[in-house]
This record gives sequence, structure tokens and C-alpha cells, in this order.
Amino acid sequence: MRHGKGEYKFPNGNIYRGEYKYDLRHGKGLYKLQDGSNSHMGNTIKNKREGRFELILDKRFFKLKDGKMKKILVSNNIEGTAYFKNNKIIYETLYHPTNNSKLCREYHYEKDKVIHKITMFSNDGRQYKKFSKFHWVGQKKLMDYEEKNSNGTKKRKLSKL
Repeated sequence: MRHGKGEYKFPNGNIYRGEYKYDLRHGKGLYKLQDGSNSHMGNTIKNKREGRFELILDKRFFKLKDGKMKKILVSNNIEGTAYFKNNKIIYETLYHPTNNSKLCREYHYEKDKVIHKITMFSNDGRQYKKFSKFHWVGQKKLMDYEEKNSNGTKKRKLSKL
């Protein structure tokens, strides 16, 4: 039985290093992907992530191109924060490392899908893009279903990204 500090390697290769209580991840800890590209540190209660987490992500940020969100490479790691409730991510904010723009993403969980409400802000704090995406539970591909601009709403057909 683990109690105190320890490490656990998940079957997919991801790693947790942190505190344990009665063989459960409980207290401060660091979660890291198997390839070392992304990590987040925060509080875990009875094996469930809860509250604020600090994020360090690989050097990929998001840019709008042709009305779609594309990943782009940047010079430094991306930092941000995320909030978890009952082991589900609720909200995250990611900061561009060089121009101080940010991306905010809310997560809404329904019976069979997760909706991502995304807002992008310029480096002076102005909102310049707002849109939503969703994916079915158990699926990794996001589906694009609506795009909103600050000057109005523009609907788009359902399409795979």
C-alpha cells in the first residue's frame, strides 16, 4: 500500500509523481505524458484531479486559418492553467509564449459528447474569435459545428477536422 510520496506509471505510459494516501493518488502531484511533451501539476483527491492545475505544454499553439483552428509551432513551451472538477477538465487558459495572446476553452459534458467553447484573445486583451467544437465521448476527433465572430454569428456545417 502506497502512502506518502510515490510514482505510478499508467498502462498508456503516462506518469504520475506525487502524494498518496491509503494507496490512492491524494494531494499534490505531477502528471506527465509518456513522451514528456505535456505536463500538469495540481491537486488530486482520491485518484481524481480537482481544482487548479498549472500546465506546461509542448511548443504547439493555435492559429486561425481559413476559418479553422490549426496547430502551429512556437519557440517556447506553452504555459497555462486548467480547472478540474471530479477528474474532468472544466476550463483552461493557454498563453502564447511570445506575443501574449491567449486561448480560453470551456468544456461542457453532455450524455454522449463534450462541447469545447473556445475564445481567442489578442495580446491587448480584445476578443477576436469565438466558436465551438465537440467530440463524441470515446472519440479523439473534434467536430466543427458552429463558428461565432465578434461581429455576428456564422453557422457552418458539421465537418471532421
